Amino acid sequence: MITKFIGVRLRQARQQARLRQTDLADKVGICTRGYQNWELGHVEPKISRLLKVAEITGKPLSFFFPSDEKIRESHHA
Repeated sequence: MITKFIGVRLRQARQQARLRQTDLADKVGICTRGYQNWELGHVEPKISRLLKVAEITGKPLSFFFPSDEKIRESHHA
């Protein structure tokens, strides 16, 4: 669940920063396919890479993680 959530947030942050996947991947130092796998929720990025994305997109690191409330909601669904 968390990997999918992070993927959705990565896409939102990238789009709000008006970046293409290729551009953000280059800035983070990974291949485009690797970044696409993050957004699709297939692979969870390392925290060091996520910190770099947060810095580039101007988002706080907490933006990429569900709140406690969202976690509780998912357990009750």
